[in-house]
Amino acid sequence: MKKNLPPHAFLHHGYILTDEGTEADSNEQYIEAVGDKLEYFLLSLKNKKTATDKKLYEELVLAILSYPHVPQFKQFLSTWHFQRKNFDQFLKTTQEMIAAHPAYLFGSLNMASYYLEQEDYEKTRAALGEKLELRELAPQREIFHVTEFVSYYRLAGHYYIETDNIDKAIEVQEMLAEIDEDRAREISMAILKKGMDRMTAKMEFRKERTDSLAYQARGYNTEIQTESPPVFIHEEIRDLYTNDLSIPRERLTHILKLERDSLIKDLSEILKDAVRRFEYYEEKSNDGWKREEGEFVLHALAIMAELKAREGLESIFDLLRQGDELLDFFLSDFLTEDLWKVLYAITADDLEPVVDFVKEPGLYTYARGCAITVFTHVAYYQPDRKEEVATIFGHLLTFFWENRRDKSLLDPDFLDSILYAILEMGNHDLLPQVKSFFEEELVSSFDFSSFESYQEAFEEKYPPFSYPLFGDIFSFYDKAVNTWAYYTEDKAENQRPASPPTLPKPLSMSPPKTHLPGQVKKVGRNSPCPCGSGKKYKKCCLGK
Repeated sequence: MKKNLPPHAFLHHGYILTDEGTEADSNEQYIEAVGDKLEYFLLSLKNKKTATDKKLYEELVLAILSYPHVPQFKQFLSTWHFQRKNFDQFLKTTQEMIAAHPAYLFGSLNMASYYLEQEDYEKTRAALGEKLELRELAPQREIFHVTEFVSYYRLAGHYYIETDNIDKAIEVQEMLAEIDEDRAREISMAILKKGMDRMTAKMEFRKERTDSLAYQARGYNTEIQTESPPVFIHEEIRDLYTNDLSIPRERLTHILKLERDSLIKDLSEILKDAVRRFEYYEEKSNDGWKREEGEFVLHALAIMAELKAREGLESIFDLLRQGDELLDFFLSDFLTEDLWKVLYAITADDLEPVVDFVKEPGLYTYARGCAITVFTHVAYYQPDRKEEVATIFGHLLTFFWENRRDKSLLDPDFLDSILYAILEMGNHDLLPQVKSFFEEELVSSFDFSSFESYQEAFEEKYPPFSYPLFGDIFSFYDKAVNTWAYYTEDKAENQRPASPPTLPKPLSMSPPKTHLPGQVKKVGRNSPCPCGSGKKYKKCCLGK
């Protein structure tokens, strides 16, 4: 049965609140002159020009002497001292107020404000009450004034923020939003600032740690650059240089039916051509290179995956040895999105060549990172091989630990990938090895600043990130043509009516984005998140 509420009262989150002034001061009833003075002082303290004025101080002292039974005047004097950062006087005035008016809630709230300012969170909580509930400070009260409620939970919100309990801070913000938008906005902004400060600190930590490790990656091979085109066994291969992934399927079928060994040699030659003529193609792209001319590397890799061409594996590895400039140019986000599927199709039955590749010096982080995705998906799609994959991770941790002083081998970003993979697979047995890297400050992870924080993450049971395998080449090509941004943008462009209706001009008049090798890329799931967090896109802003 609902309790009858007094006039001007309402229920809010289990509290009976009112805006009647007599509820904020132990039910004291003041004469009109006192009410006028209270309003004057309140407005003066809110005004930046008068809030710390000496004259206001003298007026407050006179009011306290004239009306010693009114706690608000002492409260306002405490606020005046606090705003001037006269903390000794603030404490003295607040303690006198609490002694004279023990039932006046703002005495406790003043102390909580002070301790919060001093970053003494233990005393802040003691002043607010261990349960962080307003009724805990005044269990004899049934009705609270709105200002008491707002002031209390504003401080509680800031306490939660400073002690990193953001979920509770958000709850407080939502409570306040219904009755005081300004204070709710203040909490929201404080939450945002805390998040930004934390991100900045983590990014500075990561940069400092990464700079101290100074991983040295190699670039592309400049000594073998040429403009001479390759010689192929099968002339049909040149179709791969003149068609993008929408290549007529009959042409692709014809190429797949070519003699296997000689076809794989030609596909390997395509990958070697990308390495030898990188500078040639890069220069060509500046002159309006068509997309149909730029996806021959993707063709070669996809056909190798279809053929499970282990014979061509070394040419794939040699491509991946060339460094970020060349790989980003030819592969863009295919490197992080799909190349692992090619490697999986070719090496899943025997991972030893991939393990050996990972241990080579100077590899581009995301070229090496493809291997981690291969390993985790072997464990995911072949559960009986989880122990084998765990052994591989243990072997790699041992290898990189033994070579931790070699700046061409210990890539902190790649080490982060291993740590995330171990986390997703739940390999607790590898924790002692992981701990060693933390103890020597070799980990630059954005998420884990200490081994303890990494250990705690195991309790959260990260869900494994798993994606479909390569499947067959026709499905792969169809999916690319129907989902990759630059293909779908082409379709949308072609489907526009010949005479579109007149529309307001868009805010941006920049040309539509394309995705040719060497040009703008869409963000891949495993690419660095564009927000600058340092995490992979899939672990940060994907889906937000």
